Amino acid sequence: LIVTVITVVGLFLFKKWKTALWFGLTVLLGAEYLNKFVKEIYQRIRPEEIEHLIEQGGYSFPSGHAMGSMIVFGGLIFLATRLLKNNSVRWGIGILFGILILAIGLSRIYLGVHYPSDVLGGFSLGFTWVTLSIAILGLKVTQDEFKEKRYSFKKYNL
Repeated sequence: LIVTVITVVGLFLFKKWKTALWFGLTVLLGAEYLNKFVKEIYQRIRPEEIEHLIEQGGYSFPSGHAMGSMIVFGGLIFLATRLLKNNSVRWGIGILFGILILAIGLSRIYLGVHYPSDVLGGFSLGFTWVTLSIAILGLKVTQDEFKEKRYSFKKYNL
């Protein structure tokens, strides 16, 4: 939530209204509503045969944390490719966020609140959602707002 709010506010400050709206809606609709919808369909209970390191309510499949991290950080990776000029920085951000996505998913298994299939399902649904969001609207919106590619950060050589 914090990362999403900071990103949306930052995009608004750079007068990227459409991009901010696209990112906010992609995260809100995908990470929140799509996840709840799929959980209600499957209604899979959380692992009971292992000790949980934390208490977590609700259904298990798909992992909301895995799905949400894929949507939020996947969206940020996409925005970095649109905003940043320096390939090394873009790759660095992609690798950093990729590791973060993986770590969040693995932490849910480690904590005993999800089966590995819950996390893989969350990753798959999140990746599908962010990919469709980029394909349907994200490419058009960001292309319109970033006509001179990566101009916002040019002076910083990023």
